[in-house]
Amino acid sequence: MNELPKESVNKLTNGLIKFLGLIAKPAAKELGFLLEDKMRSWRIQNQVDILIKTHKYVESKGINIKSIPMKILVPLLDYSSLEEEEELQDLWSILLANMLNANENFQNHIFPYILSQMSIEDYKELLNLEESEKKFKSKQSELVEVGIKERARMDAALLEGTTLFPSSEYRDLYKTITEMEQRGFNMDFLERDNLERLKLARQVPPRIIIDEVEVGGLEFEPKFGRSKLPKETIQISAQYDIYDYGYRMTDLGFEFLKACKIEN
Repeated sequence: MNELPKESVNKLTNGLIKFLGLIAKPAAKELGFLLEDKMRSWRIQNQVDILIKTHKYVESKGINIKSIPMKILVPLLDYSSLEEEEELQDLWSILLANMLNANENFQNHIFPYILSQMSIEDYKELLNLEESEKKFKSKQSELVEVGIKERARMDAALLEGTTLFPSSEYRDLYKTITEMEQRGFNMDFLERDNLERLKLARQVPPRIIIDEVEVGGLEFEPKFGRSKLPKETIQISAQYDIYDYGYRMTDLGFEFLKACKIEN
């Protein structure tokens, strides 16, 4: 096979570099490294940037560091070297710094993989879900406090020989918490599938709705002088309410967010 003339090769290379510059964020000049087998230079620069940020973070927080097993560190640096978005690079540096923290236990080999599979939109949606979970826990704490007051009020009434029913405040709060627990929370449909795939969020099981059935009227049986229900087979139908449920954060989701957050 005849070799292409040198001028044709140069023309082809320049055209390809220009094309690559149109379809990717890094400059066309750096993408030209692909053709010269120097792409690793760009990846190494990303790693260096992340390590610099990690070092600054560790020093600013006065973190007492420990070593990281190679099975965690190598994949982490490898995954992070492909990250172009600065916000996600910041997350990589925080994750690494928290894994280095001798006072914490975040050295989990799954965390780097999870972060490598997420967009910044996925991460923000997970933060929104966490905020909903915090509101849910706050409501639960509020119910406990109201419940203590309700119990004291009822005990006092019992001593006086009267009976009290739970207040509307307690009933409404209990209803709100039950609905939040059963229905879960909404998430953007573009991110929810990925968060569920990564086991950071779980879908709340659909509620089962059973149609009300009316039992036939009582009939009098003279022989025994008593009433009884007629003998008949009653079929009860059930259906899933596919629209009335959402998502809850998993334990893995909570731990992952802890590992990616800046220490106060």
